[in-house]
Amino acid sequence: MSGLITTNNTTCQWLDKLFNSPKLSPKISRYEKINNRLFIGSNVLVSLICLSRTLTTHKYLKNNKYFIDAPDKTVKQVRDIANKFNIKNAKTIQVKKPNSFLSYISQSLACAYGRTVVINRDKLDNLSREMGLSFQEKRQLERFILGHELTHIKNKDYYLGHLLHIISPLIAHFGLKGLNTGLSKIANYWFQNNPAISSTLKMWKKISNFFMIKNLIAMSFENFIMRQQEYRADRGSAEGLGIEATRSGIRLFTFLDKKINKNIPSKILQRFIDPEHPSFRNRVKQLRKIEKKQLSTTGNGNE
Repeated sequence: MSGLITTNNTTCQWLDKLFNSPKLSPKISRYEKINNRLFIGSNVLVSLICLSRTLTTHKYLKNNKYFIDAPDKTVKQVRDIANKFNIKNAKTIQVKKPNSFLSYISQSLACAYGRTVVINRDKLDNLSREMGLSFQEKRQLERFILGHELTHIKNKDYYLGHLLHIISPLIAHFGLKGLNTGLSKIANYWFQNNPAISSTLKMWKKISNFFMIKNLIAMSFENFIMRQQEYRADRGSAEGLGIEATRSGIRLFTFLDKKINKNIPSKILQRFIDPEHPSFRNRVKQLRKIEKKQLSTTGNGNE
């Protein structure tokens, strides 16, 4: 045991000398300044890209070459659901569908941009055939999907998502700063005479200042919030449209879960490919809980 303590003390003394050496100390200070500039610069660049993407998307949505007006029947359905969800100025919500080329290359069934819902009807028709849905089941599935997107509009998730791109780096920066200050106070109070703790804390401060670590924390925070938005949109659609829509959501996510597990068995790779959305399995779990509540409320499962 005494040998281990001696080794730790020797290592700590060596680290202290390394960090405080006349040659290395100025280099570390210079590196930290460059590091902070890289962190600020990279996040300003990301914010500008997000702003540019937003402006470009709205420009494309207005261009009939890329997006065309959805059929009147779909527009009426969207506005009826919007009224049911008590969305203000439901009549101003635009409903578009992508042209045949965008419809082919797009992976999403529907999405919401500001106050515009884009529904990929070709993709929805193909998926309905794959799932073997009847006309009525397809209609309920479409209602659930539209309800999901309209909940995003009601909660202003599109704008909050862009705001997150700006504030998440700041949260990461000041959060790490607060954590390091707190750890320093705890270390000074409880471990005053422990050189191992003191040196480990110094090393952590140097590592945590690396801009990639901050960006990783910012991205993790941002993805966590966006996953919560998806859960909330599923919940809003299921609770707002009733048990039939809930069951359609369960059927959809169960089918997609089986499909993705067949193509990409690794859960880690699935999370890496789409970090902004919860796993289909977790979305099914949430909808099952809502279905139970709806069954207990209605007694027989009818709307």
